[in-house]
Amino acid sequence: MTTRKQIFVAGSLIAAGLLSTSALAGPMGSELDLGITPAGGGMEGVGLALPQGNVSMLFGNPSTLGQLKGSTSFTFGGAYISPSLKADGTIALPNPAGPTTMPPVLLPFQGASRLTDLAAPHAAVLQRISPDTVVAMGFTGISGLGSDWRNVLPPSFSLIADLKLFGGTMGFSHRVADNLYMGGSFTLGIGSLQVGTVPSTGSVNNFGIGGTMGMTYQGDVFTVSGAYKTELAINYKRVLITQNILDPTVTPADAFSNFKLEQPREFMFGIGTDKVGQGTMMEVDFRWKNYSNSKGYSSFWRNQWKIAFGAQQELPNGMVVRGGYSYSRAIAKDASQLGGSFGGVSQLFAPGFPGQAFGLAPNVAPVTPGLIQLVQATIADGHWQQGVSFGFGMKLMPNLRLDLNVNYAFDGKLTLNDPNPSGQSINVNGKLLATGMGLTWTFN
Repeated sequence: MTTRKQIFVAGSLIAAGLLSTSALAGPMGSELDLGITPAGGGMEGVGLALPQGNVSMLFGNPSTLGQLKGSTSFTFGGAYISPSLKADGTIALPNPAGPTTMPPVLLPFQGASRLTDLAAPHAAVLQRISPDTVVAMGFTGISGLGSDWRNVLPPSFSLIADLKLFGGTMGFSHRVADNLYMGGSFTLGIGSLQVGTVPSTGSVNNFGIGGTMGMTYQGDVFTVSGAYKTELAINYKRVLITQNILDPTVTPADAFSNFKLEQPREFMFGIGTDKVGQGTMMEVDFRWKNYSNSKGYSSFWRNQWKIAFGAQQELPNGMVVRGGYSYSRAIAKDASQLGGSFGGVSQLFAPGFPGQAFGLAPNVAPVTPGLIQLVQATIADGHWQQGVSFGFGMKLMPNLRLDLNVNYAFDGKLTLNDPNPSGQSINVNGKLLATGMGLTWTFN
């Protein structure tokens, strides 16, 4: 490979790394949902109709807060999440000698992400203020994870993307009829983002606002619920470098661009029953997430649906065992649907890249479908489609309960082929392991 091509490849990979602003993936695309809650996590995140924990009530369907047993209840806990992502194949990058007249540069690619750990705390307190009304507030992880591919590239091109989004929520539930509850919640999301090459990026912070509205009907046998969650958008200011900052005529104000990342709107439905047997509870939940219209995510993800089944059985010794299974639609957009921009950004700063070959300034690289496909494979992974979980709970004292869970997401193999005759083909294999716990105090 010639020196010029080596410079081009390095610059293009830097561009791909800078594209990774939305580089996160959880059990459901970029969102953690109820999969990390102490009790819900043991049932693959179900809890929209018959939640078995305070965190699930508040951060799932707030109308279920009316199911509070007692007058006051408090939960505190946390979750540990460990993703595993490997990718290999051949990447086709535009030839620096000319964007249309020369065949692409084919780059063999193989590696694994080194970002393997995330901790997410959660807490919730519920208070009954009347026989019909319950209020609550709490804090948990909403979205997170990321990827670190610095081990794949030379040290001087250290690429990393890391986003953590936590939410503080206040909610209420009110019984409007004998068996009908309505509820709502308000969430303040606090996000922290680091993206790009280590020498040229730092941590960027900002906040956004969202909300959830829901209803729950408790019938003689089944409990049915539905909820709608709004978008939660955060504008990360001056997080992307899109101009040649090595050019003395370029001012810092012109070199940096903002990037808006929008957690998707969501429709949720659940149906559950605890009437099928002594101490037995079963629930099925359905979620639909509108990633195709979410700023940032829409560049590489499509709408996704997920169905989850969870069950719980009380044992004679006071313990509770739980299990669950989920299946979701593949989230990555087809290569034919990828464009020449990422969240509206069509060019990025990439030291050493011969941008003049593409009608751009030196050290500026164009965003291409091939680069976005590389981002899909290495950064915006979220490919696992199936998940299983197990959990149990036990009373430590009459008013104190301990809940533990473990989750495993799999079926993350995916092959991304460029529809154009470029020779690009990338194989991806993603998995995720999570475990968590929580202590809950309840008082009459």
